[in-house]
Amino acid sequence: MGRPKALLELDGRPIVAWHCERLATVADEVVVVTGAASLAGAVPKTARIVQNEAWSTTEPRHSLLLAIAGLDPEAEIIATPVDVPPAPANVLAALLAAPVEVVADRGAVVVYGDLPGHPIRMGAASLHAALDVGTLRDATARALRVPVDWPGAVQTWNTVDEWSAFVASVNSAR
Repeated sequence: MGRPKALLELDGRPIVAWHCERLATVADEVVVVTGAASLAGAVPKTARIVQNEAWSTTEPRHSLLLAIAGLDPEAEIIATPVDVPPAPANVLAALLAAPVEVVADRGAVVVYGDLPGHPIRMGAASLHAALDVGTLRDATARALRVPVDWPGAVQTWNTVDEWSAFVASVNSAR
């Protein structure tokens, strides 16, 4: 992308700020893991920033492990990468409607069509154990599938064209 994805701007604000704002409506704490770029000015002061010093030699699962380190094993986690659209309220509500006992054990993942996407919700202990040995996809393989009518659940931005298409779709929806 030529610059940190977290700092891509939508309506004059970094996308990481949009994610934080949305997640703060349903979470007691929002944690942002950063690597190469400093996000201090882009992340709301109410969020906690964790630095992944080894970002260039680790996988995304390692950043998620840093985010959940030290949490109560009984805590529930809602996680999303920064290079996806921020989940709207109805998608977060659908994810939160999943039964707590299922979430604690195997998690819940939003799906659009037949494709799993983001965000995910899982018990901290289960997520930690799964990420110790595999990827986030592995960790959510048995997760409860929560159908949503939101194509953003499976959208990512890995190229400038994908980002531009997302911004155009947001602007045209207004």
